[in-house]
Amino acid sequence: LVPRKNLKRLLEAYCNIDNPNFELYLVGGSHSIYADAEVNAYIGHKGIHFLGYVSDDELNILYRNAIAYINPSLYEGFGIPNIEALMQECPLVVSDIPAFREVCGNAALYFDPNDVEDIQTKITKIMNNESLRMTLIKEGIKQHQLFSWEKSALCVQNIINCL
Repeated sequence: LVPRKNLKRLLEAYCNIDNPNFELYLVGGSHSIYADAEVNAYIGHKGIHFLGYVSDDELNILYRNAIAYINPSLYEGFGIPNIEALMQECPLVVSDIPAFREVCGNAALYFDPNDVEDIQTKITKIMNNESLRMTLIKEGIKQHQLFSWEKSALCVQNIINCL
């Protein structure tokens, strides 16, 4: 729950969506040094579930059953959770930041992470557009094939061999 994950704006956007059947599940642990009263104020809010850490199996079930995976980060070095979601055929709604553009390509619906209204608009769009979700899933199947641990290992090996 580090500040760069931008959960406060995601929570604000969620609370502005008028759909009582839409629930938000937040996955990931937190350290007390990142305690944020503004984020903690949403604990117990109707429709918001702070799950903390979950197992890989539980995470994959969440991805597979989600309307979308939403990642509002302000900054990332890469974006492995985005690829994990793509591998589970989960549509992505993510921040328009360079790392996510590189990782997600055409397989995501992008929003301005500093604009609560844009986050809300994009979440509402994915919720109400089955065709868009299917398009993103198809793009995601192609996109995630660009990444694997094997390809990463080969890149590292090639770099080491050049030294």
